[in-house]
Amino acid sequence: MHYEFEFQMTEADFLDYNEFHFNNTPRAKLLMAALTVIPLLTGAAVFWIVFYLLGSSSFVFLPAVITVVLLSVMVYQLIFLSRTHRRNVKKQLKAMSTQGKLPYAENIRMQFDDEFIREFNERGETKTLYSSVDKIGEGKGVYIYTNAVQAYAIPLSAFESEEQRKNFITFMNAKINKAGKMST
Repeated sequence: MHYEFEFQMTEADFLDYNEFHFNNTPRAKLLMAALTVIPLLTGAAVFWIVFYLLGSSSFVFLPAVITVVLLSVMVYQLIFLSRTHRRNVKKQLKAMSTQGKLPYAENIRMQFDDEFIREFNERGETKTLYSSVDKIGEGKGVYIYTNAVQAYAIPLSAFESEEQRKNFITFMNAKINKAGKMST
């Protein structure tokens, strides 16, 4: 079975890929953990230091307020971290667009045959062996990673149906397994 997709990569598709990548990398997970643990530990430390210094008097309210404020900051950071990243990427895209240098090709044709993944676009052509695929990610598209930071991004709009997308993922997993890699 072979697959071929022709699609236009839009700014929204590119932002979706970047958001998926940001939220699913070890670095982002470490950042999320740090944003959770640091305010929590700081809040607990402040609470106990002030509680110890003031004793069990009626001033316990102050460290409790400080702890709640720090926890609120933590929750805010966790909720808006992905949005902030998306906004920053969008600003960079706008700056690159005014210079006429988008970081992605807009008109793409991809072919998946027995041996290779081929991508054709206005910038040229790439050919990749299935053994070079590290993993497959799924979000608002299908992302075929060839290393930790680079992937072929196929937006969901490129698929004719949900069934075609599922069959394609099955096809890719079979190719990756046949090439001796573990699929994800």
